Amino acid sequence: MLIDSIQNGIVIDHITAGKAMELYQILGLDKLACTVAILKNVTSGKLGRKDIIKIDGEMELDWDLIGYVDPSITVNIIRG
Repeated sequence: MLIDSIQNGIVIDHITAGKAMELYQILGLDKLACTVAILKNVTSGKLGRKDIIKIDGEMELDWDLIGYVDPSITVNIIRG
């Protein structure tokens, strides 16, 4: 499966498998007008399986909420 790369936006990576929807709801991503892609159970060499959220746009993130859901999450800000 191919998911297009984003030019300007946010990639929330290394989410423990099965936690992406919880993070989606807690961060209120359903209220965004931009495209949001949720990838579940992606193969990962480090984690075995992981979830990823791609946001094709900019937004303010609540770092405390992200850490609460899963402290191992990494966030990449993409500006292209």
